[in-house]
Amino acid sequence: MVIAKYVVKKNKTNTKTKLKKELLKHFNMTPKEKAIELVTKYYGHFTTHISIAKKCALITVDEMIAEVYNISHQYTAVYDITTMSYNYEESKELKFWKEVKQEIKNL
Repeated sequence: MVIAKYVVKKNKTNTKTKLKKELLKHFNMTPKEKAIELVTKYYGHFTTHISIAKKCALITVDEMIAEVYNISHQYTAVYDITTMSYNYEESKELKFWKEVKQEIKNL
């Protein structure tokens, strides 16, 4: 009985570790890699037409951009000491998803 509990705990740990690795992989992707991944997923699972797969991927990216707008500040204020003014830069997440969108269009 003790062995069974150990096995279950070990499997849960392995699952969590695998999930963390998978999530980290996505955070380290370039926009082009993410664009290819999204289009490939739709192409393989839902359609055999690349144009439809690209449209589906673009819808997904648009949803991600909307979520970035909803949950975070889309711009970061950076104070420039030389001009003594604030420059506004897009957040990293927003830049990433906009680049993914452009890469999908370029495929």
